[in-house]
Amino acid sequence: MYPIEQVEALNPEVTRMVVRAPEIAKKIKPGQFIMLRIDEQGERIPLTMNDCDPEAGTITIIFQAVGATTIRLAQMKAGDALQDFAGPLGNPTELEGAKRACVIGGGLGTAIAFPQAKWLYDHGCEVDVITGFRNKDLVLLEDEIDRHSTRQIIMTDDGSNGNKGLVTQALQQRSRNTHSVRLHQTIRIRFIRSMRSHRAVPIRWRTSFWMNAAARLQNFSIFWKISFPAQYRRAMRWC
Repeated sequence: MYPIEQVEALNPEVTRMVVRAPEIAKKIKPGQFIMLRIDEQGERIPLTMNDCDPEAGTITIIFQAVGATTIRLAQMKAGDALQDFAGPLGNPTELEGAKRACVIGGGLGTAIAFPQAKWLYDHGCEVDVITGFRNKDLVLLEDEIDRHSTRQIIMTDDGSNGNKGLVTQALQQRSRNTHSVRLHQTIRIRFIRSMRSHRAVPIRWRTSFWMNAAARLQNFSIFWKISFPAQYRRAMRWC
């Protein structure tokens, strides 16, 4: 059993949970995930690591209550325990060598992108973090990102935080001198392709795991999390 040490509602739909799993905390790296099961009758679901503390032996996950299992998970409290908590799984994101980086997350993708930003910043990289949300009430991890970035830019669709627009607009302003980029959501791939065409630089594709993809340009690296509909994820998982 894996004890739950902390549960916090970040907004009405999104929950942060800290789970004690010492062996996983020693090994897990940014980009990797765990597979959990609430009890013996429950289904197994994958969740990407948001943070870890090897000394405390804990893993932090952030999730949105959208299905039966995540709704049950959000209702659990500190002191409860999970039946299974397996990992680390998947390939870690390749981050070594970057000196200047721009890490981008949209909505819940901010939780997935944060460990990359934290690792880069803690290893001496100059890190810009650009995040996008529908409104200011849905902003995630603002304080945590402030502590682990050189600059933070928060965009909102409605401008309720005083900064209206898309993350791609902020990215375009900062991309000229940036070494690497971490993106979330499929629609932004089209934007990166547009940037590539303007730069007239060849691109090579490489996939390391079915949810992760990376593209490397000359002197410019791009990393993003791709969100595929379930039917495509099943088809691609073993490719």
